[in-house]
Amino acid sequence: MSAGPTSLPSAPLALAEEARTATRGRPGLLAPPGLGLGVPRGLLRGFMGLVGRWAFDPAVPFETQRRRLALAGRSLPRPRGLGVVREVVGGVPTERLWLTRRRAADPAATLVHFHGGGYCVGGPFVARAFVGHVLLGASRPVEALLPEYRLAPEAPFPAALEDALAVLDAVAEQGPVVVSGDSAGAGLALAATLARRDAGAPLPAAVILHCPWLDLGADLGVAGGGRRDEDPALVARDVVLSPAWLAACAEAYCGGRSPLDPAVSPLHADLRGLPPLLVQVAGDDLLHPDGRRLAVAAEQAGVPCQLSVAVGLWHDFGMQAGQLAAGTRAAKQAAAFLSGALMAPGTS
Repeated sequence: MSAGPTSLPSAPLALAEEARTATRGRPGLLAPPGLGLGVPRGLLRGFMGLVGRWAFDPAVPFETQRRRLALAGRSLPRPRGLGVVREVVGGVPTERLWLTRRRAADPAATLVHFHGGGYCVGGPFVARAFVGHVLLGASRPVEALLPEYRLAPEAPFPAALEDALAVLDAVAEQGPVVVSGDSAGAGLALAATLARRDAGAPLPAAVILHCPWLDLGADLGVAGGGRRDEDPALVARDVVLSPAWLAACAEAYCGGRSPLDPAVSPLHADLRGLPPLLVQVAGDDLLHPDGRRLAVAAEQAGVPCQLSVAVGLWHDFGMQAGQLAAGTRAAKQAAAFLSGALMAPGTS
C-alpha cells in the first residue's frame, strides 16, 4: 500500500492528542477523539484505516512503523482493575495481566497470548484490551502472560518461535495453560503448539486464534493456497492491511526459510492431535481465508474447531474490545471457550 496524502502522518497524532484531552483525568483510558467507550463502528473503521495506512506503511523502516504503532496503541483502553507487571519468563520479557478484584493465590489457568504485528512490529500493548476482557469474562480466575518475543528483521525465524516455546516450557508445570494469539501472534501460537506436540510435550487445554496469519506463502507468491492479492474486492475492503505490507513482513520473518515450512506457515502442518481450536476471522480482513482454510483442515484432521466469522469487520477487530461492541463480544466468546476448556475432563 502506498503512503497516503502528505497530511496523513499527522492525522493519527491529532487523533491521539484529542483523545488524550477528552479522557484526561481517567487513568488507563484513552479512546479515539472524544468518544470514550462504545465507539460507533463506522467511526472506528475510519480511525483504523488511518492507523493502518500510517503505521503499516512498507515504504518506511520497521523501526518507524514500531514507533507509530506504539503511539496509535494508546487509543486502546483496557478494563478497569487490570493489573499489569513486567517480568521475565523463560528468559523472555513478558507482561503479566490479572484482574485485581479476582486475583487468586492459585489461578485456575494461565493464558499465554502472543501479540500481532507481522512478526516485525507491535508488542504486548496491542492485545491488552482483548486479553483483559477475556480475563473479565472467564468463569474462574485466570492470569495472562503476553511475551515480548523478538522481532524480525533483526531476529528472523526461528527467534520468535524459540521465545514462544521458552515461555510455554516455563509455565508448563504451573497448571493448565491456554494459548492464544492475534494476527501473526496467532500463527506463532499455532506453530508453538505444533512444536510441543511434535516434541511430545504437554499441550495447552485449548488454542484461541484471532484473525490468524497462517500462510506466508500466499504473501510471497509461493504456490500453496493462492495469492493474497487475488481478490481485488477484499483488498479494497481491508482498511488495515495491504498485500505489500504483508509481503514485506513475510520476507523479513522468513529470513531465507521457505514460507511453506509448517513452522513458518502452520496452515501447511499436519494438525492431528491438537487441542480444541477457536478461530475468529473478520470478513473484511485480507487474512480471513487463512482462518477458513484452517477450520476445514482441522475438521479433516479430527481436531475440534469452532469457526467464528465477523461479517463487515476489519483485521484484529477484537483488539478494540471495550471500544467496539463486536470486539468485546469476540473477547467474551474467547472467555467462554477458555472456560469450557478448563472444565473438560482431564484438565486440572
